Amino acid sequence: MSRAGGARADIARNLQAIERLKADLAVSFAALYQAMYRNEDREMEAALADVVIGAFLLSKRLGISYAGLDAAVLRRLRAMRGQGHEAEEWFGDCSALLAYLQDGAG
Repeated sequence: MSRAGGARADIARNLQAIERLKADLAVSFAALYQAMYRNEDREMEAALADVVIGAFLLSKRLGISYAGLDAAVLRRLRAMRGQGHEAEEWFGDCSALLAYLQDGAG
């Protein structure tokens, strides 16, 4: 295969992967909504994990590194905390998540 043909194949494969990841995210959100409706904690947890994983995998296919996405999440949490997001104002969730992530989550 020529160099140009190989590059086209890589682009096509990347586009196909992006489409698959988008579909997987849609399925994960649907599974989350169904689990929420049924109030099934384990299924909600699994669906949310799939959403987070899907976001990271999609970010890489879109040219955003895992570290870049992590940094963006931290920036967004700081902004949400500063803007008085309801999750922060009512429950302190943004600050709690920010502290958790900064302390080396997991």
